[in-house]
Amino acid sequence: MKDERREPPHLLITRLLFPRADRRRQVALAVALCVLLLLLGSTRADMFLFPSREIAYHPGKLGLRYETVGFENKKGKRLHGWFIPAQPIRQGGQAAGASAAGAILVCHGNAGNVGYFLDYPFFLARSNFHVLLFDYQGFGQSAGRASVRALQGDVESALAYLLSRGDVDRRRVALLGISLGTAMCLKLAAHQPDVKALVLEGAFIPKDDLYYIYDQIAWKAIAWPMSRITHFLFVPRNVSPLDDVRRLDKTPALFIHGDRDTITSLKSARKLHDLKPGAKEFVLIEGAGHTPEPHMLAPQKVESAVLRFLRTHLK
Repeated sequence: MKDERREPPHLLITRLLFPRADRRRQVALAVALCVLLLLLGSTRADMFLFPSREIAYHPGKLGLRYETVGFENKKGKRLHGWFIPAQPIRQGGQAAGASAAGAILVCHGNAGNVGYFLDYPFFLARSNFHVLLFDYQGFGQSAGRASVRALQGDVESALAYLLSRGDVDRRRVALLGISLGTAMCLKLAAHQPDVKALVLEGAFIPKDDLYYIYDQIAWKAIAWPMSRITHFLFVPRNVSPLDDVRRLDKTPALFIHGDRDTITSLKSARKLHDLKPGAKEFVLIEGAGHTPEPHMLAPQKVESAVLRFLRTHLK
């Protein structure tokens, strides 16, 4: 009996899709499928981004003072963001006047815009940290079309803007990446000595986690080849968390992950944590899925871990 498990993946896919086709026709269909994916990859490389233009929430709705800011990315597109100054509350409701404990650049996740990611900025600002939260190109009020190839440059431009501010102490700057934002934060921290600490919620390894997602929605025989094809077509070559995390011997990192995350696997986050040299911590949130669930289900655990970590490494 023929062992179907050894059939080439691209032929297996077309055989499953077109079971009545003879072998020559299956080969032709496999080639056509690859050509279609290549064309799709060249014209729709940003199909996995899910930006929203309408901003439903702003820091003012949470009682925070904030400044609307703008700066250009490396492609000359104007990016929109909010600078939220440190505004801790003392007992009795009076704002404290001590200097900020540091400045945090928040790089948000894939879907929506800055209005969807105010949970971290809120408690950080109330805990005496400056916060810069911004939108990538094509998200929210940032100009241009959403682009996976612009993401890294957007984060670099945001950090450059933050460091240029006179009210920010360059010696106490950290990055906080959420889901999609973790990959850019890892690369930036690996090459930018001004980054003194790194917080990552929902960190992932693109190739492994594409398979992780496909494996939940398709046959295993299809999941592996489709994850590799998708990675080849849609993930920029310079996105490599596995390489970047190995360079973080001088930058402490805190990993936060839910044990029921179905988007970015706990296995990938553990692997990144284990590969990272130097100071590191891992906070597991039981029962939590993908962001924003870890913070939403265990706010005290997440906030205490983040604040302890930042206060330790941004002295």
